[in-house]
Amino acid sequence: SFTDLVGYAGGRVGQRGRLSFSGYSVRYADASQFDQTALRVDTAFGWSPGTWRFEAGPHFAETLLDGDGFERALGVGLRATRPITERVTFDLRLVYDDLDAPSSRFAFIDGTRQRLRVGLESRGEQSRVRIGYEIEANDRASASVSPDRDRLVLGLQRGAGQWSLEGTLAYRQSDYDDLTAPRHERLTEVGAAARRNLAKGWLFGTEYRLADNDSNIEQFSYRSHRVSLSIGKGF
Repeated sequence: SFTDLVGYAGGRVGQRGRLSFSGYSVRYADASQFDQTALRVDTAFGWSPGTWRFEAGPHFAETLLDGDGFERALGVGLRATRPITERVTFDLRLVYDDLDAPSSRFAFIDGTRQRLRVGLESRGEQSRVRIGYEIEANDRASASVSPDRDRLVLGLQRGAGQWSLEGTLAYRQSDYDDLTAPRHERLTEVGAAARRNLAKGWLFGTEYRLADNDSNIEQFSYRSHRVSLSIGKGF
């Protein structure tokens, strides 16, 4: 069992700029060694030549694990979107991160990470369908945390009265080829969520998530089930 607190704030800076802050804190009742706290700051500058929309800017994030500095990321991102039809939009994202561990305990994660994502999104009056393909390359101090990955994601969302129903299906391949004994993992994720608007801007949500990781090294194979209830408010 766990308690998860999430917050977000953002707004426009001038006519083309955007600044946002986000953070979360997770506390486990019986596994405090996995407690996490994170803060992230994103900036972006946008421009729109023709039918394209571009946003680019730096970001900073820091994560604590069990009270120690786990990961600090300083990076830059670029996003490009373009409508293909009246309802379908193309989305491209590039992200580069320089990573280091504030605590020597986690020095093995130092290095870089590069990500590329392409996607399509179709919007109806009360529905949305998203499909995305992601590629990730890591160059870390330790080969055990330097996978090359690709991930395919399908997301569905539909309104039903006061409720919003969501479903997610994802498949990820991770290859750790630089290890003495190369490791290959195949992760399948299935998610379902329902959210409902309450009075005075409050939002109730419930979510189920299944993760099934298959590895050629048995100790890295696992299956997990996660059920959560949440309540939030925007202002």
